[in-house]
Amino acid sequence: DTWSAGATAPMANMDQTGGVYNDSLIFMFGGGNWGSGNTPHTNVYFYDIYNDAWSTCTSLPSPGRGCLASGVIGDYAIVACGYDGTGTYRSDYIVGNIDPLDPTSITWGSSTTIPGGFEGRYRTSSGVDAPATQAQEFWVTCGQGNSNPQCADIWSYEPVADVWTDWNMPKNRAIGNVNTLAITSSALDDIGVYVVGGYTGSYITDHECFHTGKVAVEERPGQHDPSAVFGFAANMKNPSDGYSGITYTTTKSGKIMVKVYDATGRLVKTLVNRTHEPAGTKTVYWNAKDDERCTVANGVYFLRLDAQGETATHKMILVK
Repeated sequence: DTWSAGATAPMANMDQTGGVYNDSLIFMFGGGNWGSGNTPHTNVYFYDIYNDAWSTCTSLPSPGRGCLASGVIGDYAIVACGYDGTGTYRSDYIVGNIDPLDPTSITWGSSTTIPGGFEGRYRTSSGVDAPATQAQEFWVTCGQGNSNPQCADIWSYEPVADVWTDWNMPKNRAIGNVNTLAITSSALDDIGVYVVGGYTGSYITDHECFHTGKVAVEERPGQHDPSAVFGFAANMKNPSDGYSGITYTTTKSGKIMVKVYDATGRLVKTLVNRTHEPAGTKTVYWNAKDDERCTVANGVYFLRLDAQGETATHKMILVK
C-alpha cells in the first residue's frame, strides 16, 4: 500500500510506449511529440525491476516516432504506427529480435507497411494478450488517423506466424488518445481487449471490451446471423507479391484454424491457430512465406478452414 521510487529514467520522455520481457525487464520504445525538445526519437531502454537499473538498448531504425504502438511477445519486440515529426502518421510496423543472452541487443527488421489499407495513425491503443493464449498476439485499435479524427477498427499481429488480422468488428465509438490496452481473461471465459476512455473532440468515460471468443448470446441455441455463410470468400484475388488478403467467415465462436497446403498436401503455413475467436468475417494477410519464413514458389495452393466441426477449402494460384 505504498509507492516506492526506482532508479531515475535515462531521459525525460513523453508519448513513449513499452512492453515487458521475461516478467522482469520493462522496455521503453521511442517517444516525443511536437515542440522544442520533444522531437520524436529512436531511443530504446529497459528497466530491470530486480536490479533497479536502466540499460540502453539498440535504437529503433530511423525515423523516430512518438505516440506509437508497441509490445513484447517472447523474444519479439514490435513497434507500429506513431508520429515521426513530418506531419504524417505512420502505417508501418517493425519487428525486432531480442537477444536472450543480452537483451540490450535487438536486431531490428525493416519497416513494413501494415497490409489491407490500414490507415496511418498515432495515439493509438495497443497491447499484447496473455501468455496462456495459444498464439499470443499484438493488438492495435483506435487512434487518430491521417483522414479520420479518430479510428475504430481493431487489428492484431501474430509475430511467430508473421500474420496480420483485420477483425472487421469496429469499436462502437471511434476514439483517439488511449495509449494502452488491458488484455486479459474476461468474465465470459474468453480473452477480452479492454478499451477505457479516449478523446472524440472531448474526453469520454466509455469503457468497451472486444471479446475474442464466447459471448452470452452463444448460450441460446440457434442464435446466429442467418446471413453469415461459413467458409472462404468466393471473390478472393490470387496471392501475389507482398501481403494478400484471405477472407473467411465463421458462424460459431470458438477454436479456429486456417492453414495453407501445397498441391501435394504438405502443410506450408499456419495462418490462424486461435483457441478463442468470435463468429463473423475476418481477413488475414499472407505474405507468401512458409512457417520457416521462406518465400514459397509459384503454384497451386489450398486453404483449409477448421472451426467447431466444420471444414471449408479454397484453391488459389500463387503468381509473383
